[in-house]
Amino acid sequence: MKLVHPDFEYKIEFEENKFNLIILEDKKVFLKYTEEIYNQCNISEEMGGFVLSDDKGKIQKLSKVADIIVDIYNLDINNRKILTKLYSNLRELSNQDELYIETGKIVSEIIRYVDLVTNEAEYSLEYSVEFDVSELFKITDVKFESYSSTIIERLCEYVNVSSQILGKRIFIFVNMRNFFDRDVIEEFYRYLSYKKIFAIMIENSIDYTIQDYEKVFVLDSDLCEIY
Repeated sequence: MKLVHPDFEYKIEFEENKFNLIILEDKKVFLKYTEEIYNQCNISEEMGGFVLSDDKGKIQKLSKVADIIVDIYNLDINNRKILTKLYSNLRELSNQDELYIETGKIVSEIIRYVDLVTNEAEYSLEYSVEFDVSELFKITDVKFESYSSTIIERLCEYVNVSSQILGKRIFIFVNMRNFFDRDVIEEFYRYLSYKKIFAIMIENSIDYTIQDYEKVFVLDSDLCEIY
């Protein structure tokens, strides 16, 4: 896959075990392009100039395959998008093989119970017999169990769940080096490599690079491209 922008000659290419380190030294430029790619990932593709294409040159939607992380303190493996997709997956499972019969029994029993209760009420009531089994998972608060005790563990957990459930293949991290030192970043790269996940690290400035893992692009304060 390849990510390009009309403002840059440099093309961000994704390959296993290599991660793209992008340094935007000018603060205004840094804000402009991080905001642009954030909006494309979360709001609308029309809000920026980044274009992602696969190995065959077919354009891919950033919002479908990429996730941008700007606040590592508020990562939630049980956010609305993830749970909605999880419940959809569980609903599909409930309609397969032996579970299909059990699901039918449970739905019938729920409708029977609702019928009993509404008949006892002093009001004229109606209800729908079209029951979405995913509502059961919401009612019983089905969610992912978290085992993380540190921020970096929480980050790994989020990346793993988001890639498995939402199909995210590219993760964009903003200013990770503000929070973690070299050995933690290196260990994180090993985790991403193991999971076969692509990543872009966007930084305003850096003290070091990790040559074994990083491909470096610098847009310096004079707006010159260095790579």
